[in-house]
Amino acid sequence: MIDVKTAVKLARDYFAKVYPNEIHTFQDVQLEEVELSEDESTWLVTIGFSRPLPLDSFSKNAPEFLRQYQRDYKVFRIDAQNGKVRSMKIRAV
Repeated sequence: MIDVKTAVKLARDYFAKVYPNEIHTFQDVQLEEVELSEDESTWLVTIGFSRPLPLDSFSKNAPEFLRQYQRDYKVFRIDAQNGKVRSMKIRAV
């Protein structure tokens, strides 16, 4: 069985592979939650990140520190035996 640190690393690596072009625009990427299922077959790893909201005509000219961001969360379901990422889903806030 893989341990929690391995599960988190697998989720982070998968996240970076899925968003290779966008990853540099995300802010505050961090681990939010980790849970081992009751039957110990699956790790659920939640990663939170802030993504910039689309620019409108006003915000195009605004300084970067006024840029608005939206907080999103992804839940990764990882097989606890072999470490395969089985799914990535949006977690509702």
